[in-house]
Amino acid sequence: MERIIRGVIFDMDGVITDSEVYARKAYQETCREKGIEYDDSFYRRLFGINYDYAHKLFMKYYGPDEEFITSLQDGYLNLLMRWIAEGVVPFKPGAIELISWLNEHDFPICLATSSGMRKIRSAFNSHGLEVPFKYIVTGEDVTRSKPDPEIFLKSAEKMGLGIEECMVVEDSYQGVQAAITCNSVSCMVPDILEPTEEMKQQLCYLKKDLFEVLEVLKPYVSPSEAGS
Repeated sequence: MERIIRGVIFDMDGVITDSEVYARKAYQETCREKGIEYDDSFYRRLFGINYDYAHKLFMKYYGPDEEFITSLQDGYLNLLMRWIAEGVVPFKPGAIELISWLNEHDFPICLATSSGMRKIRSAFNSHGLEVPFKYIVTGEDVTRSKPDPEIFLKSAEKMGLGIEECMVVEDSYQGVQAAITCNSVSCMVPDILEPTEEMKQQLCYLKKDLFEVLEVLKPYVSPSEAGS
């Protein structure tokens, strides 16, 4: 039975902004400054989670030196924030086109991201844009990080929709798992990580970019224009 899509929930990092590539560079540079070896397998565990959850992972991996862990975590995040504010970090292909089209058609959309409002504003303002979301849920608004689906359930609630009516667009394993768990119309647009075989079986949609997501949504947003 076909699922009816009445709203869209977007992750930000790696979906709307091409920030995951720059976040990795920032972490690599900070590791060099701190004199520690960069471990990509550890870094991949940080995708899609909030600051507090990531902090716990840092503590487990690097040890209980709170001052060092905080300086490492904040160091790379501050460097990333500087690049975002300078407009260095671009949008993903099709992001602005898709969001603008949905807003033009008054289709409910929500930004659901582990990032805070400062980073959200900077990501758009640095490119001369206002934040194009009426509904936003951040990592500060939830108590449980992805892969728990709390952030998506709150997003659907904000839009006045059931989660089963919402497409969730994600790129990270943590985010995809949360989208699948809550029975949303899960859609993965891979960024750094390709989907596992299990995810391919469970996902509702797997698309290469947001232009392809737009084509999926057109019949639900404006049925009369579906063939145009």
